[in-house]
Amino acid sequence: ELTILPDIEKRLEAFVRLGHAIIVFPGGVGTAEEILYILGVLLHPKNRDMPFPLVFSGPASSKDYFEMIDAFIGKTLGKEAQSRYKIIIDDPVAVAKYVKTHLEEVKAYRRKRRDAFYYNWLLKI
Repeated sequence: ELTILPDIEKRLEAFVRLGHAIIVFPGGVGTAEEILYILGVLLHPKNRDMPFPLVFSGPASSKDYFEMIDAFIGKTLGKEAQSRYKIIIDDPVAVAKYVKTHLEEVKAYRRKRRDAFYYNWLLKI
């Protein structure tokens, strides 16, 4: 029996489907790719109305990293993409409060649309 793990696109889709929020910490090229993919999912016309807290956060030393990511997103994808996330630096309590205030909205949206809260991504051969 062989178990095939998902490719990055399936994994990120699963994050959006299973999660009620995503908090991104500073990283490298892979993190930037994941941010862009998640924004692509959120900006898709079928998902534009979906509430989904996306937060970029980390210690004070990550401020420049997220400012550069934000500037890149603004220049390439525009204001609409920038409106889909919030940057909160060096304040984990503010991150928790922000996410908590949006969780019921996400759950209500998914219940109203009878959207699944699960994603079966393992393929067994």
